[in-house]
Amino acid sequence: MEFPVLKMGSRGQEVRRWQKFLSRNQGIKLDPASMALDGVYGPGTTQGTRTYQINKGLVSSGIVDSTTYVQAVEDGFDPIIDV
Repeated sequence: MEFPVLKMGSRGQEVRRWQKFLSRNQGIKLDPASMALDGVYGPGTTQGTRTYQINKGLVSSGIVDSTTYVQAVEDGFDPIIDV
């Protein structure tokens, strides 16, 4: 199964799930002025993703790509969308 690449401008349930993972599971402080758990991949989500990638020794692109997904799943991220 392939997962969607999440990046600036992405929207939807996948983004919201990623935002929850960053803020609740990884303890990454997301700037409330620029990022809510709203399903919109904006500047706050990009910065939170970069922080996560740096913490894990990944390339800090701010984009949730396959390498980031693999690490996140190892860290407890569940990328499956409830239907």
